[in-house]
Amino acid sequence: MISKTAMQALRALRTLANLPAGIALGAGALARRTGAPENYLGKLLRVLSQQALLASRKGFGGGFRLARPAARITLFDVLRHLEPVERWTDCVMGHSGAVTARAAPCTVAG
Repeated sequence: MISKTAMQALRALRTLANLPAGIALGAGALARRTGAPENYLGKLLRVLSQQALLASRKGFGGGFRLARPAARITLFDVLRHLEPVERWTDCVMGHSGAVTARAAPCTVAG
């Protein structure tokens, strides 16, 4: 159900979430840590930056870091930019109810 692209994004975000505060990693370093092709991951990281999930900075000491605390980034926040989430009608975990229903939210929804 979740694409390889989304899995690569989640691995990159998890890696960045485990870094000390203020530390950023370049696409090459993230690619080595996650096992993703560097060019592919670089494009994916730019998409996540455009969606305000990542912050990026060029130059010495630059790279990518989370744009907000990891605890404030949901699976839905990531997937909605990479997957056709608007076509999902049920909870991805098999629970009853719509993906984004606020009255009885799915455990993995935003």
